[in-house]
Amino acid sequence: MDPLFYVGVMNRPADLSPLPFSRGIYACALDPATGEMRRVFTEPAAVLESPTFLSVDSRRNVLYAVSSSDSSNAGDDLLTAHRIRPDGSLEPFSQTSSGGKNPCHTLVTSDGKWLFATNYSSGTTAVAALQPDGSFGDVQFQSHPYFGDGRGRQEASHPHCVTEHPGGRFLAECDLGNDRIWVWRKDPSDGTWSLRTEEDFAPAPKGHGPRHAVFSPDGSRLFVFSELSCTVETFLFNEKTGRFAFQASQPVLTPGTPAGQCAEIVSSTDGRFLYFSSRNADVLSVFAVTAAGLLHVQQIPAGGEIPRHITLDPSGSFLLASCQKTGRIFSFRVDSETGRLTPTGHSVEVPWCACAQFGT
Repeated sequence: MDPLFYVGVMNRPADLSPLPFSRGIYACALDPATGEMRRVFTEPAAVLESPTFLSVDSRRNVLYAVSSSDSSNAGDDLLTAHRIRPDGSLEPFSQTSSGGKNPCHTLVTSDGKWLFATNYSSGTTAVAALQPDGSFGDVQFQSHPYFGDGRGRQEASHPHCVTEHPGGRFLAECDLGNDRIWVWRKDPSDGTWSLRTEEDFAPAPKGHGPRHAVFSPDGSRLFVFSELSCTVETFLFNEKTGRFAFQASQPVLTPGTPAGQCAEIVSSTDGRFLYFSSRNADVLSVFAVTAAGLLHVQQIPAGGEIPRHITLDPSGSFLLASCQKTGRIFSFRVDSETGRLTPTGHSVEVPWCACAQFGT
């Protein structure tokens, strides 16, 4: 059976383009030989308001999604859980409040016991306990203080993603509004998570706006893709103390490229390569990870406009770029030796595609 992936969308067309209205989560399949993609069902596998980010717990066959209401007066937004049926369809079975507005990222911890969700607009993070069946238990909400100067998009705290350290004892949270990387710590006695906002953070370069991040496989480095500067910041991480040390910052786009805003960063499974998507510039970038730092390998067109998200298939053979404004997902073959990307020539239509995640 071809591997399945699920696509969340942003169903607020506004004036971005004349694409068809889209609502829900779509199921698609990838041909592991050619990179060709197809929609499994004509209609969405689940109907949901703006599920802009998804995460999958493959052990329980559960897909989690954020859900944002179009109305600013509709109360807190939602987190939802769906069972993945054998045919790829989705069965919603649990939901809870996100504790804020515009949740934009979710993470299921490696032990399967917790789900983190960042609320961009309200500056809060939801920490939901997961029951044995994957349903939501108690949820706690962390508010982030604001330390900025009130300018532009950094007028408030804007948490954007949570990334787990390979050791499972720490989480790094990117706060675009504060130019900070918050450090969550796991209590070894009961497995709960805490954040001491007055001391558990690392400052990012001022005005850069950290968006998404990945750890190196050994956990010694954190690579942060900063949205406002379109740069990648490298931090060294000390697992004994839980502290970060800033190492370097460098541009992701090559000279002469139109100004862009960063979107997504992913790492190859072996950690040898990093992949980036940049909106507005509408390109994909490849960097090699070396002991001395990051080396630019390649920059190529993403296939469409506003590549909001990229992901690698389970084998690492293909990279999928979700181009939101074009409303199509494009596939690229990955060279495992060089890291370079080659367009397959295949794409699949999913209007307002915002995120693609592989299922079981």
